[in-house]
Amino acid sequence: MRNLLLVAVAAGTLILSTGAHAQSGQGGYLGTSPGAHQLATTGTIPSLHGSGQGGYLGENPGAKLAPAKIDDTDVSSSPVAWCRKAMDFDRCRATAASNHALCMAHPDHYQSCRAALDHMYFK
Repeated sequence: MRNLLLVAVAAGTLILSTGAHAQSGQGGYLGTSPGAHQLATTGTIPSLHGSGQGGYLGENPGAKLAPAKIDDTDVSSSPVAWCRKAMDFDRCRATAASNHALCMAHPDHYQSCRAALDHMYFK
């Protein structure tokens, strides 16, 4: 009985209430004709032309660049000097001091020693 009374009160409230309206009086979230007050653009959009080379970097990026020169004369002068040849420069630089000391024990095979250590730690 109590539930029937609550349902009747809720139904009566819904029936007597009016629908929700937007503050602008146009109705709905966007209104009856959103954008009706805006002017349309006239004419055509101009086409944009790039450099004419095609692609993001062009047809032949870097064609006129020469490869970087590596001075191989004295890589044992400092612990980090050999790292220019390494596969992972940052890892080589982190272990350069210990690897340099280890490989300086055999100066005749310094480059092959550093290369072996570089390949050993590379993942």
